[in-house]
Amino acid sequence: MRRSLWVLSVALVLSMPVVAFGQAPRCWTDAAPFDGLPDAVPISVGNNQDVIVDIYQDSDSFNWTYYQAWIQRDAGLSFVSGTYTITGGTNFPLDNDVSRPSTTGFTGFGFNRHGQALIGRLTLHTNVSGMQCANPVVDPADPFGVFCVLGTQPTSYALFTGVNSGTCWDVSGGTSTQPTTWGQVKGLYR
Repeated sequence: MRRSLWVLSVALVLSMPVVAFGQAPRCWTDAAPFDGLPDAVPISVGNNQDVIVDIYQDSDSFNWTYYQAWIQRDAGLSFVSGTYTITGGTNFPLDNDVSRPSTTGFTGFGFNRHGQALIGRLTLHTNVSGMQCANPVVDPADPFGVFCVLGTQPTSYALFTGVNSGTCWDVSGGTSTQPTTWGQVKGLYR
């Protein structure tokens, strides 16, 4: 049932004309210090920690009544929780790993918005060392049929073809959940 609703909403979006306007809409994520801007460089964190990321969409001057914001995470990041911050319409329950593996979807309708909007916040957990990223899904040819989009029913929609940036964490192996004796810790600093 839930998958049918997503397929129907994607089909509805694809049947509408694309709107042309000054600046292409953008979708991005922003982690601490939460300045509302896309993260330009990887953020250093330890392994086995929670990290938080905000999801933004900017429609420029396009007025929209519904949205979809999909964030895909690398295999080394697991979902902990997600919350909506956008108000003024109806938000669907979060779609976590249902419509697309390793992806969380924020979707809603009944809005009357334009410009920049903070959609929601994700808490993720670092599971392995190395570079781990959370990125907006913006490809309308996505094989799972989920991607970021803004629309005005029933007349038009806007795809995110501009610069869309995610957040990456450089996860070090420095934090461990293993019990450690003082002698083992002291040995690290010799």
